[in-house]
Amino acid sequence: MFSLPAVFTNLQSHPTLTPHQRRVYYLLTLIPPGKVTTYGEIARALGNKGARAVGNTLNKNPFAPQIPCHRVVAANGSVGGYAFGTTKKTSLLLCEGITITGGKVVDFNERLYHFTPADLKGVASLPV
Repeated sequence: MFSLPAVFTNLQSHPTLTPHQRRVYYLLTLIPPGKVTTYGEIARALGNKGARAVGNTLNKNPFAPQIPCHRVVAANGSVGGYAFGTTKKTSLLLCEGITITGGKVVDFNERLYHFTPADLKGVASLPV
């Protein structure tokens, strides 16, 4: 895994990332192992993009799995898509202690990470 400073260096210096992508990937670094969030939760945290735009950004994540897009699931708790396949996504989640049954996160509401005001301050401080 990247250390946190390396994550930010890579996010800030990557030549092709848009400001939207930087913000989405930054939020991913805040989701702790054993937790998940949703495409919509990320969109709400950003305040200006829809869940589909977040999904498209995650599909292009050049830092996966170090920047953990595998921790983002659908609003109903289903695993959702993953550029490396849902089997790999499920495997990564299982390694982090998240149980998947019938394609959905068990105890979804308890596993759901909600971004805090402090998280959102960090997003606002990223360079545009």
